[in-house]
Amino acid sequence: MPLNIDIKRYAADYEWDPVSRKITIEKNRSKIILCASSDVALVNGRPHKMVASAKVHDGKFLIPKEFAMTELRKILEDYPA
Repeated sequence: MPLNIDIKRYAADYEWDPVSRKITIEKNRSKIILCASSDVALVNGRPHKMVASAKVHDGKFLIPKEFAMTELRKILEDYPA
């Protein structure tokens, strides 16, 4: 699932590091860090195992749909993480 769709929809702040291929997403006081080729995301400093690795494909950062619908959505919709 392309990550930029949710980030833009919910007006979250993000930073892309092309060298480390890492994206950091922040909204309010919550933070998610995702690295391409890793199946572990850091959600407010805690590791969260995803069902598949994040990846970059055709210039888009892709994450597993299950992660987008659970942890990412909690942060972006202002629910406690």
